[in-house]
Amino acid sequence: MNENAATHKFAERRILVAETCGFIAPYIPVALQSSLIFSMLSQMLQEDRSEDVRKAVIKSLSLNLSYVTDERKYHQSFDLFMMGLNDGEESVVMETKNYLLPILSIWASELSLLQSNMLNQLLTKCLKALQSWYESNIANSTLGESTSIILTSASDFNNYISCLIRIVTIMFMDCLLKAPFAIGYK
Repeated sequence: MNENAATHKFAERRILVAETCGFIAPYIPVALQSSLIFSMLSQMLQEDRSEDVRKAVIKSLSLNLSYVTDERKYHQSFDLFMMGLNDGEESVVMETKNYLLPILSIWASELSLLQSNMLNQLLTKCLKALQSWYESNIANSTLGESTSIILTSASDFNNYISCLIRIVTIMFMDCLLKAPFAIGYK
């Protein structure tokens, strides 16, 4: 793989690059997973306009993260998760929830960041979306403004709530593993 393949003019070639990055993850050194592969997938997610390419990147990023051991990559991974969650295409959002969210939440639990970071950020974003929806709804009813802000805020709120619901079992497991009576069971 080379840098030109990740920016090839045909989406099919870029999808192949993204899928290859996920496929080779278990077979390459961890240092390459954390640096080269992670950077390549990150760049593709941020820059590619093709919905299908971004979906393939989300899946491959999920596979790659299951092997990454560099704790410093967690926050960058969370930013990529938020990028996928806020993507304009519903199919990319669903891939993010189905593939990246479980891997990232398990990793956050392993790093003791599930409750202090991931949950906290999702709740904060959920509250901001709810507040934005409320303020837009009030402005809409008094001034007759457009409903696009209201729909965006409601969609964001639904996405964040959906993520919180999906990670309830991981949060429960995290609480059980960190409970005082579980110290001998790790």
